Amino acid sequence: MVRFRFCNKYFIKNLREKGVVLRKSNIIELPNYDARELDLAFLLGYFDGDGTTGTSKITSGSKIFLEQIKDKYCISSKIHSKTSYGKSYDLYLGAKLFNEMLDNYKDSLKRKRIRFISEEERIQRIKHSTYNNGNLKKFTINNPFLANLVWKIPKTKIAEIYGVSDSLIGKYCRKWKIKSPSRGYWVRKRYIELEDKNNIG
Repeated sequence: MVRFRFCNKYFIKNLREKGVVLRKSNIIELPNYDARELDLAFLLGYFDGDGTTGTSKITSGSKIFLEQIKDKYCISSKIHSKTSYGKSYDLYLGAKLFNEMLDNYKDSLKRKRIRFISEEERIQRIKHSTYNNGNLKKFTINNPFLANLVWKIPKTKIAEIYGVSDSLIGKYCRKWKIKSPSRGYWVRKRYIELEDKNNIG
């Protein structure tokens, strides 16, 4: 990061009149280029600057900016606030949009060009144990993914796959206030599935 310090208030005033502002990340807004390929190129450029490597997460000091992205691209994940380095916000773009950005423009930062499988495909692979435990442990469980996963397979199965205790999975659910199936849900679900199968047969 490069910083400049000016002591002349008239010079500073002139810079502000020319559009130079303090902490522009707090007031940034999403431009509209009327062409998806340009919109995606802008978003990828922003990710190169303020995205987290290995995830589809972008960070901004402007919640409005992230809300504009969320609305424009119909992103289902929530915007999360954090205060570790001043007030800022995070948004996960999701695998589908992220991969579309990479396909749209080839000359972004190489270290950040990590393709992702979709959440549904990832869940299916976990359910059917396509990955071995060693590979699964490399996945970071985040809030949106766990919130979806607990309704796909039981917590005990999630814990078994990731090589952790089911109490730890429960701890994350409580920490992130994730609503999960009540006791007996999976037994009832299995019973209903068997009944439906017998009725069809």
